[in-house]
Amino acid sequence: MDDRAPHLIHVSGLRGGGKSTLVRHVLRDYPGVLHVCPPLPDPDQRAALARRLGTALSSTGDETAIEDTLPLPHDADWSEIFQDVLRRASRTERPFVLFLDDAHRLTEARSRFVEPMQATMREAASTGVALHVVLAGPGGGLPDVGAKAVEGISHTGITVGPLPFRPASALLPGRTPSGIVRAYGVFGGIPAVLRRLDRDVTVGTNVRRLLLSPEGGLIDAGARWVEGDLQSPSRYFAILRTLAKGEADWGTVHEGVSDLTRSGQVAPYLSRLEE
Repeated sequence: MDDRAPHLIHVSGLRGGGKSTLVRHVLRDYPGVLHVCPPLPDPDQRAALARRLGTALSSTGDETAIEDTLPLPHDADWSEIFQDVLRRASRTERPFVLFLDDAHRLTEARSRFVEPMQATMREAASTGVALHVVLAGPGGGLPDVGAKAVEGISHTGITVGPLPFRPASALLPGRTPSGIVRAYGVFGGIPAVLRRLDRDVTVGTNVRRLLLSPEGGLIDAGARWVEGDLQSPSRYFAILRTLAKGEADWGTVHEGVSDLTRSGQVAPYLSRLEE
């Protein structure tokens, strides 16, 4: 972030993996705007970001970051929005950061916001304005903004994976080493899951409370992750339903997915699930 050359950063990974927390921690000492993209169509996306820019101070509370910047109209287009960001960045001594969280929700607006963003970052590079844009969202769901093809703009992709066993073990239930390993095999290293666990009860009790109880905090987590990260989620659910009944060959799995005509069509879905 200290680099003064304009930089575009993709931060991707599993839902609940700590992407937003990590970025917010890194950016807390930089002037900028942190905006969570709503699950809305393009005009509403732009209006929400325009409102956020109109009320935002720098992350350090320095009002000079927005001095002499007029509020954006609610119907501002992407060019106006990014030019407003550029004006703010030109008024700060340290690099200015625009952080767009849940940026996968911008995919439908890609054809309209990518070119203005690239043009603004090119202008920042040519005028010596230190402006960085961070897009964070689930793996595979972030819009392709073609940053590698834009002259003068550096591009970095960061994947935030689950916590490895050792740091996760402090949050896992189990009174013996083998019990803690077993718990990691069940719950993995996703912080959003680990923070809900009760270390004073067994793995089985945690599963019953969180995954099997109708009031469980993780009752629909798996469905949300699968549905949000995969195309044709109904086919994945159909495969999982078949596999949940026990060991199955190709033909059996294919029979469980009614809209696939050939058993070979199951292969990419199984590969993606395994991944």
